[in-house]
Amino acid sequence: MKMHWGEKELAESWTLNEMELKLILRHTGSHRFGFAAQLKFLQVDRRFPSSRKEIPTVAVNQLLLQNSYIHLHQGRNAWAL
Repeated sequence: MKMHWGEKELAESWTLNEMELKLILRHTGSHRFGFAAQLKFLQVDRRFPSSRKEIPTVAVNQLLLQNSYIHLHQGRNAWAL
């Protein structure tokens, strides 16, 4: 997994679409953020991360920018892989 992303590339790869948001909303609490992070990682790297340290900080931040839609902030410190 690459660690340095341009703004456009980051937004294209790590922004949740409407269908993904519907899937994520089925989960609660910290599971939402963990699910979102794993889903986008799988799409980008074609595998699941072995630990949350594998997910670039900028990607985590991109997901957190979307928290007004899915309340990811509730689980950002507690999510587990």
